[in-house]
Amino acid sequence: MNKYLKVKEDDRGVIAQIFDMGKSGEVLYGSINPGKIRGNHYHKGKKEFFFILDGKAKFRMRNIKNGEKEEYDISGDNFQILEIFPWWTHSIENTGDKVVKFFEYGDASYNEVSPDSFSEVV
Repeated sequence: MNKYLKVKEDDRGVIAQIFDMGKSGEVLYGSINPGKIRGNHYHKGKKEFFFILDGKAKFRMRNIKNGEKEEYDISGDNFQILEIFPWWTHSIENTGDKVVKFFEYGDASYNEVSPDSFSEVV
């Protein structure tokens, strides 16, 4: 069986859900075009994990309850996982000259009826 993924694309890049595992979460593939930023939102219950496959980016986070900030330079050259906890607004900015490609795992699938994603600039 061959299944084409639903892809959302805009000037920032693409996002596609690879696996919807119901209560176990979801796995997404995403890209960020040079000079663009994705994110600037937080979740009240969802935990996320990011793995950069290719490219260079700056990852920024801020705890919206206490103001604590964290910032990381990440790239596809290093095998690392970034873990995002609930109530941390976060963004990823492509700081390189080629497209950033990443995988994301969220411990809850996106729910259109009751989304757990709230806009908030880091």
